[in-house]
Amino acid sequence: MATLQTITAATDMEVIFASSLLHLRAYLSTIPASENGGILAVWGLVEVHRDTNEFSAQGLARTTASILDAGVRSGRKVVVGEWGRAREEVGYESWWEEVMPLLNTTVKVASLGGALAGRTVEVGKILGRWFRLPTDGERE
Repeated sequence: MATLQTITAATDMEVIFASSLLHLRAYLSTIPASENGGILAVWGLVEVHRDTNEFSAQGLARTTASILDAGVRSGRKVVVGEWGRAREEVGYESWWEEVMPLLNTTVKVASLGGALAGRTVEVGKILGRWFRLPTDGERE
């Protein structure tokens, strides 16, 4: 499994800064088809959603699908991660333990009969559908 240290040690690397969720998704959609391989690493995946109406399992899953599509299309292995923030700041042992609402804030919960109102899920449960999360021995 590639780590941030492995990725930064690469000599031939293209680094892209996406200032918003919209920019990240737009960039991912422009990655051309290729069989060259390599790694597509996205750091700050949860953070880029934080101050948007897509800070939810729904929004994170949508972005993750875009990342995986770009990875498959370009023949790259996909790695996602989060910037190191103090445990005291986030209140979680690991970034994938953070909780977020199930639905985007734009979804009208009343139309669903309130059944999903206020429900949350851990980031790791969302990403665990597509990625292998580090075990206790591999944690940051």
